[in-house]
Amino acid sequence: MDYGFYPLSLRERGGVRAFKKTQFLTVRSIYVGLVNVLSRYGCRFGHGWSKSMNSIPHLEIHLAHACNLACESCSHYSNQGHKGILSLAEAEHSMKLWNRRLIPHTFSLLGGEPSIHPDLPEFVLLARRVWPSAHLRLVTNGFFLHRHPALPAILQRDPNTSIYLSIHHDGPEYAEKLRPVMELLKSWVRNYRIRVNIYLSFKHWTRVYRGSGNIMEPFKNGQPRQSWEHCPAKYCPQLFEGKI
Repeated sequence: MDYGFYPLSLRERGGVRAFKKTQFLTVRSIYVGLVNVLSRYGCRFGHGWSKSMNSIPHLEIHLAHACNLACESCSHYSNQGHKGILSLAEAEHSMKLWNRRLIPHTFSLLGGEPSIHPDLPEFVLLARRVWPSAHLRLVTNGFFLHRHPALPAILQRDPNTSIYLSIHHDGPEYAEKLRPVMELLKSWVRNYRIRVNIYLSFKHWTRVYRGSGNIMEPFKNGQPRQSWEHCPAKYCPQLFEGKI
């Protein structure tokens, strides 16, 4: 069915390629790998981050750590029962530590499930004030978007924004539960002319650890560098408690 949604661009697909095999990474390999990736885009590093303005392709922030879904091997660990939401004051403080140092091409609001947050529309306004030129992307499974009737009007006034609907399963039961979400987004596209991208995340599912909860374990093949090379998360630096 054609909902008038925008397809994903090749650029958007490039940062979320599936990988064949992944394992936990050592802290050092994660840090070194992130520095290497950001350095390719002009970021300079000494004893601290450069205070000059540098462009990076992507930056993201969790608005909520909890999720209404419990996808196996969630790469954001949202299936582990984490709770809590980010306050607007905390988000503004963290963003302003970086907005005179980094310019993200795309700034993603996600989680967990960001639409759990009661102040979701205000986060869009905040992110735009802090990063005026960034493309703002709301990544959501969509099930709680109906709680935010003010959101489409805010997105309509800001053409450099999009909703990125992540679909986590291709089964008929999931599709049926998703039907009201699709109808809501269809009405938002029709009435507000906002941009909606649909991403079939179930096609790129990967197992990033074994087990869950207190029996969760990393893969143990002793090849952290190989893990880093295959892991798409290196393209997704995250802003958390003022740090990246």
